[in-house]
Amino acid sequence: MTSHARLAAGVLWTLAALPLVGCRSPLRLDPVRYAPDQHGATVGEPHAGRDRYAPTPELGTDATLADYLAYAALRSPALRAAYYRARALAERSPQVGALPDPRLTYGFFIREVETRVGPQRHQLGVAQTLPWPGLLDARADAADHEARAAYLEYQAGKLELFERVRTAYARLNALEQLIEIARAELRLLTKIEQIAQRRYAVGAGEHRDLIRAQLELAREEDHLRQLVDRLPAARAALNAAIGRSADAPIEATRLIEPEPVRADVAALTSAALDASPVLRAFDERGEAQRRRTDAARAEGMPDVTVGLAYTVIDDARFGDPPDSGQDAVLATFGVRIPVWRARYEAAVGESIARRLALAAARSDEAIRLEAEIHRLAYEHADALDRIHLHETTLIPKGEASLTSTLAAFEVGRGGFIDVVDATRSLLAFREALVDARARAAIARAKLERLVGRPLDTLGRPSSGEED
Repeated sequence: MTSHARLAAGVLWTLAALPLVGCRSPLRLDPVRYAPDQHGATVGEPHAGRDRYAPTPELGTDATLADYLAYAALRSPALRAAYYRARALAERSPQVGALPDPRLTYGFFIREVETRVGPQRHQLGVAQTLPWPGLLDARADAADHEARAAYLEYQAGKLELFERVRTAYARLNALEQLIEIARAELRLLTKIEQIAQRRYAVGAGEHRDLIRAQLELAREEDHLRQLVDRLPAARAALNAAIGRSADAPIEATRLIEPEPVRADVAALTSAALDASPVLRAFDERGEAQRRRTDAARAEGMPDVTVGLAYTVIDDARFGDPPDSGQDAVLATFGVRIPVWRARYEAAVGESIARRLALAAARSDEAIRLEAEIHRLAYEHADALDRIHLHETTLIPKGEASLTSTLAAFEVGRGGFIDVVDATRSLLAFREALVDARARAAIARAKLERLVGRPLDTLGRPSSGEED
């Protein structure tokens, strides 16, 4: 066999050895693609890992708050960016968990080395570095935990997005209710001004009452104008929350019925500490740092490099010795000696310090979260109490007071000041009811973001009794 033929055979032999020294690391599941969503929802995520999204729901005249939430989840640029950040981190595990690439070398003897069995012509070699056991797994595990933390931050972003949509929707709905109340108030003041004109025309009323009625009418017209002028900004805020242009048309919103929170503060806090994606992301990053500590320790241990070399030898030029032209095979072995210990000890210390910093930050976040839950639970309960008070007591009594006062003024037995006071009181009660409804909806939306799941899935207070 000629030297060139033996060289080709050596190439094939060396390439055949590559899978043995450069085997792949085990296949790892994508922690983003396969991580379960605690809400069981997949809105906002591409189907089967592709960039095709589910059809966007139409926001027509019958659109509900749920439709706005679904639209936002599917079209929010911020939410999509958070999702792809998590997907990008999920691709790091196969990179850091794989063996270093094997090295293939070729050597050509410019001056042939004559041996007993013949001159050496070519040499092929392959070498593979093998890190300390556990190093690659530690790196891959750290990357997996970072990817899971990013996915949990995506979930937290989804909850924050839903809070923004609910808040903007509640504020727009409240503004629309205030406009309807102002229009009703304007119709009432117009009627009062007409009564004052008739009484003044027949000499039964004073001119100051007519002027006062006209002033009240002008004030309410200006108030209505201010409310209407706020509509574009409120609609733009809702459009921004769902990922649309500011001038996209929005039909009238629907009244949000207040719902009581069925869990007490202790249950809300316990659920938040257990399910909050923000806290769980801290846990995942802490675990990632723990695995980085393991990796830093493993990096301070020796790694070995094993290899094979194939040398092509021509036939002997002098005589006919045994094994003339027999090619040579050489096994190689090398060890990296980590003598500069300060470098590796510093890496271990850095990862430990980062893990302790994450633990402290998580504790601070948990304390802040618990305090925020207490505040929001109070605001929600207070808003519900105010809604009940205004619906059952203040507004009915205010309506009754206005009806009797207006009837007395119309027949000349009541004063104009009494009518104005009754009108203003009823207007204040109705506006306070709208404000309380909005505050209850916003507080509930914030609580759901902090708890990390819909409040309807929580149990009832500690008594555990069913309705």
